[in-house]
Amino acid sequence: MGNRNGFTLVELLVASLLMSVVMAGVYTLFYSTIGTWKAVDSGYDMPRAARNLSSLVESDYSNVLYAAGHLFEGAGDTMTLFAVLYPMDVEKPEGRHLMRVRYTYNRSRKMVTREEALVDAALPAVPPPDVEIDDTRIQLKDEKEMVVAKNVRRFNLRYVWLPNVGTDFPDGPPPWTEPIFAPRHREKWGLPQGIELSLEMQDPEGKKPPYATRVLIPTRTESARMDIKGLEKLLSGVM
Repeated sequence: MGNRNGFTLVELLVASLLMSVVMAGVYTLFYSTIGTWKAVDSGYDMPRAARNLSSLVESDYSNVLYAAGHLFEGAGDTMTLFAVLYPMDVEKPEGRHLMRVRYTYNRSRKMVTREEALVDAALPAVPPPDVEIDDTRIQLKDEKEMVVAKNVRRFNLRYVWLPNVGTDFPDGPPPWTEPIFAPRHREKWGLPQGIELSLEMQDPEGKKPPYATRVLIPTRTESARMDIKGLEKLLSGVM
């Protein structure tokens, strides 16, 4: 009997089955990799973009310097603060520094920029009530502006105040007071009890509905506390 050449039908079926399993795994891995690359490259992940931006704002505000609270100011689309931070600009010196940080929302271009600069001299002290702060005395260096978010359909800041109701409540807890959300914050007011950031991200290709979120960021250092009458007087020009 001569030698048999080739494969039997069973061997071919087994080989085909094994090849199908291997190719299915390769295809799944390839498809998943391409999908992830497209999502990252095209910026379709709106929730992640919103989380990144809100986390950056929260990190900066959580390190705001109480001694520079009189220089804190903002509106719905911008905020300026002084905080002790690690610079985002890798060319700056290592370590934490006192920095001025400013967020600005460009509505027409649908993007948020962040400016940072090292404070190069002592900050101006709190002036008398009838004297404005001389911002020209603030000396800065190594100023850098960078885009920190794109495809931002809405970026809005509000400044949260909690009326001070005192501390003497022998018969129970203090009464509940509604927070006051101010649309602006001016210099010399001191730090509020927190800030509220509202975001709405959009799909640049318009294939997905916008993603909206809102975060409340508490002030982690000492803040300015006033009773309801003092707050009403303070905020009378901006509410």
